[in-house]
Amino acid sequence: MNTPARDLPLEETVDDVLDSAPCGFISMMPDGTITQVNATFLAWTGHSRATLLGDKRFQDLLTIPGRIFYETHFAPLLRMQGFVKEIACQIKREGRDPLDVIISSNLKLGPSGEPTVIRTVVFDATDRVKYEEELRRVRGSAQQLAAIVMSSSDAIVSIGFDDVVRSWNPAATSLFGYGEEDAVGRTVDELIVPEVMRDVRLQNFGKLRSGESVVIKDTVRRRKDGSLVPVEIIASPVRDAEGRVGAVALIFRNITERKRTEAALRASERRLRLILDGTLAFIGVMECDGTLIEANAPALAAGGLTREEALNRKLWDTYWFNHDPSVMEQVQRAVARALNGDLVREDLEVRMRGDTRMTIDFMLSPIRDEEGLISLLVPSGFDITERKRAETALKQSHDTYLRLIEDNPFGVYLINSDFRVVQFSAGVKKVFAHTPSLLGQDLADIVLVLWQEPFASEVVAQFRHTLDTGETYHSTALGHQRATMEKVASYDWQIMRVKMPNGEFGVVCYFYDTTEIQNYERHIKLLMGEVNHRSKNLLAVVQAITRQTARTTDPDTFAILLSERIRGLAASQDLLVKNQWTNVAVADLVRAQLAHFNNMIGTRVLMEGPPVHLSASSAQGIGMALHELATNALKHGALSNSSGRIRIYWENGFAAEPIFVMHWLEEGGPEVVAPTRKGFGNRVIERMAEEAVGGKVEIEYRSSGLYWKLTAPSKSLGAHAT
Repeated sequence: MNTPARDLPLEETVDDVLDSAPCGFISMMPDGTITQVNATFLAWTGHSRATLLGDKRFQDLLTIPGRIFYETHFAPLLRMQGFVKEIACQIKREGRDPLDVIISSNLKLGPSGEPTVIRTVVFDATDRVKYEEELRRVRGSAQQLAAIVMSSSDAIVSIGFDDVVRSWNPAATSLFGYGEEDAVGRTVDELIVPEVMRDVRLQNFGKLRSGESVVIKDTVRRRKDGSLVPVEIIASPVRDAEGRVGAVALIFRNITERKRTEAALRASERRLRLILDGTLAFIGVMECDGTLIEANAPALAAGGLTREEALNRKLWDTYWFNHDPSVMEQVQRAVARALNGDLVREDLEVRMRGDTRMTIDFMLSPIRDEEGLISLLVPSGFDITERKRAETALKQSHDTYLRLIEDNPFGVYLINSDFRVVQFSAGVKKVFAHTPSLLGQDLADIVLVLWQEPFASEVVAQFRHTLDTGETYHSTALGHQRATMEKVASYDWQIMRVKMPNGEFGVVCYFYDTTEIQNYERHIKLLMGEVNHRSKNLLAVVQAITRQTARTTDPDTFAILLSERIRGLAASQDLLVKNQWTNVAVADLVRAQLAHFNNMIGTRVLMEGPPVHLSASSAQGIGMALHELATNALKHGALSNSSGRIRIYWENGFAAEPIFVMHWLEEGGPEVVAPTRKGFGNRVIERMAEEAVGGKVEIEYRSSGLYWKLTAPSKSLGAHAT
């Protein structure tokens, strides 16, 4: 600025004043070309005077939005009215962000009214912009808060500590019936607080003054019409700019519907509890980790438990299931399956009151939340103890009748209306052994395999006649040549019509193979002859025993000894008769001769050996020896005290040929010494035993007890393993 200097009181030129001014000054031509600029503007923008004067236009210094505004609004308005005031825009700066400024311009005209110079004043608007932005934010926030308060469905009221209402939103009008003009300036107590509650309310003022908030979950306030409304109150202290508590903000929430909902929920819970407690089923609720959190009354009553005893424990650890580790593991597996989304159902045994057991039809159901995740499990069960007992009894009855049919000597089979075999017993298999298969086969085809013609056709005709007419047929003397055998087979058989499960008729056949009966009768005749022969032999043995006993004993003990020896002989005879004089098992023979020691067998009398059978004559001889050995043990040996014992054991061996060996070993009795005189008893256990089996007897009179050993060829005593 090259204005001619003049003498000034402060000795400052105009250039000095303009350069040091706190704002920017710019002179430019009407087209915007800059002709003068002060130092303040240059300092703000970082431009040099040389780069601006005569080379730059003012609009070139503006940001793009500012340049557009300058061309479209600023310049036309300046030309129209000669000035423009306080236009906000941004000036570009060197190496820095644009500067927010406020500009005002006026247009200088020449003598003829033509535009000559535009003078522009530029103010730094950085702080003002920030202030305006903050002001807009605060104003917007206040407006937003005011809108929230005004549109809130909760009643919002502000009061001072003098209890006087300062603000009152529309929801407060809706809740209490007072308009804003009726409420503001009046006390809260006067408006809505029942007299009986004012002291409690005033007590809360102390907390609010100290800066604490107060929440009252459930109380009542009075409406304009005098009615009471249930509300929830949130009271918060309101602080001023210095942080002092000067007022209170009250939020009143109408909880009428909530209380109705809660009351309805409680009523629903009571009804549900009555339903659950009134049902016969056992029902509970458990967490996903297995913790039981609910159980109905029947489940608790059945176990004789209180809620405290049953709840908050793992289901498998509760009284009902913890009596058996296998049941506990079964419950744990059921929980794992339910957590995988399975509906689990199985029978479980639980423990009830009095330590009784109950079988329940147990079910475990997963419960999913809104997101589809399993959040709870519901265990339930029904008492099926009686049903299980009935099923068990029915199965046992079924099995019993099935065994009666399967294990009896009769054959039973059933044919349906199509004349095909649909069921048969085990007794049928032997007769139909040459038939490849039975089930589903036509009876006519089967009969033709079993019997020769014309009898086969007669049997088929009889079955068809019974199926058609229902007439029962019974034959006790069926004797014909079997097609699959070279001998005549005899049967007692009967057929009758029955109703099948599908409602149609079928025919059941019962038959008994009488071929064996005839063979049995022939065998009986043979046995009668054998008994007659053996009776004579037995009488001869008795006579020999009598003579020998009389020869070696005095008259006083004769009857006793003779009776005992005949009893031992009789025991062997009983076994022979029971086995039809064929053979006797060694184990049965030993038990028979030691029958009067039954209470000691297994403790003081031990016996063991393989299953071996003896011929009749061998059984008699060995039986007599065992009887004598037992009698001696009772009188003088291991059984004469309270601690001795006897081991009887036998075995099959092989020397030059198969042999049978039996041992009698006494232990723990009185000390044994060899006899100085041998009587009839010694002859029985030595010579008679050896002669009966064609073997060899060894006797040792050990100090610990008698040892007797019999060795005989297996073939000479008819011994054979079974």
